[in-house]
Amino acid sequence: MRTACAWILVGGTALLLAAWSHASGADCLIVSVPDSVEAGPGALVDVPILVTPTFDGGSVIGFLATMTFDPTRLAFVEVRDCVGGVSYPGGWKPLTSNLIGNELRVAGASSEALAAGGCLFVVRFRVLADVPLGVCSTIDLSRVLFNAGTPCATLVDGKVCVSCRAPGP
Repeated sequence: MRTACAWILVGGTALLLAAWSHASGADCLIVSVPDSVEAGPGALVDVPILVTPTFDGGSVIGFLATMTFDPTRLAFVEVRDCVGGVSYPGGWKPLTSNLIGNELRVAGASSEALAAGGCLFVVRFRVLADVPLGVCSTIDLSRVLFNAGTPCATLVDGKVCVSCRAPGP
C-alpha cells in the first residue's frame, strides 16, 4: 500500500487536497475516457472524462485527475465544464488545470457533494494537422483521486483517432 499527498493551487494559495493510500475494488468509481473519439486532422476535439456507475455521491466533494497524451498528435487547448454531465449542486469551481509537458492535471472542488455519475469534465485538444488518417493517440489516465482517496477510482484509458470526420466541435 502506497501513501501520497495531493496539493491544489486555489487563488494562489496551496491547499492540501488529500493524503491517501492506494486501494482498489468493487467500491471504486470507474473513471474512463471513451475509446471512440474521432476527429479530422487539424480539428478541435472534446474528450469527456466520465464517472460510472451512477452513484449518490454523498461524500465526493473534490477530485484531482492526472493524464498524459501524445504531444506529437494532440495539442492541449483547455479544460471545460461538462454540458449535461455530472450534477454539481454547488458547482466545481474553479476547475483548475496545469500542463507540464504532456502531463495534464485537473482539479475541482465544491462545498456540496457530487449528485450523479456522468461527465466529470472535458479536455479540448487540437489534432495536429500532419497526423495521418487512421492514427490513434492514447489518453492515459494515470491517477484520479476523489476526496482523500475514498471512494477509490478504477481507471480506464481511451483514445482519439484521426478520421475523415468533419472538423468539430
